[in-house]
Amino acid sequence: MKITLKSTYRRAFRGFLTTILAFTFIFSANHLVASGGEEGGKFKAGEMIVHHISDAHSIHFFGPLTMPLPLYR
Repeated sequence: MKITLKSTYRRAFRGFLTTILAFTFIFSANHLVASGGEEGGKFKAGEMIVHHISDAHSIHFFGPLTMPLPLYR
């Protein structure tokens, strides 16, 4: 098997990307677990979703990555 410089860079980039994604998911899950459960009572997902969507004009993916939505008036 012939190992070329291009395949070596491709393998290194895949490893780097996999590592970054793994750390992103680990730390975002840690934040989600640590930030839940301050209020008492049963969790109502529908109310939370409607509350957050009703005043948002963008879709938040993770970190600073968001996608603005068009405003129709």
